Amino acid sequence: CDVAQGLTRVSAHAQGPREHERRSDEKHDRCVLEVAATYAPFASVGARTGARRQDGRDLENAVRNALAPALMAERYPRALIKIHVLVTCDDGGATSAAINAAGLALVDAGIFLRGVVAA
Repeated sequence: CDVAQGLTRVSAHAQGPREHERRSDEKHDRCVLEVAATYAPFASVGARTGARRQDGRDLENAVRNALAPALMAERYPRALIKIHVLVTCDDGGATSAAINAAGLALVDAGIFLRGVVAA
């Protein structure tokens, strides 16, 4: 699912529900939401900084915290749902665009939600 908000462009897709690779990671009563976020090397519009890796972790946490309450995790016990987010152009609104793209990717994948997530 591709989302463009102004000059910010984000692509996201959801995989799952599926089994865990390691059985020790699964929860017996609900699913686990795993988010991976990356920035394209050419994503920055302004001056480049060396903190891209930390921004990816912050973006992962923001998307996970926004989507976890809306996800009906009890419907998918012992399952894994993965969301991959790629920021291709960042003009300052990457967090909200990533949350919107990830929410739309879950809806597109047919994952049960309590409501549509918007940021």
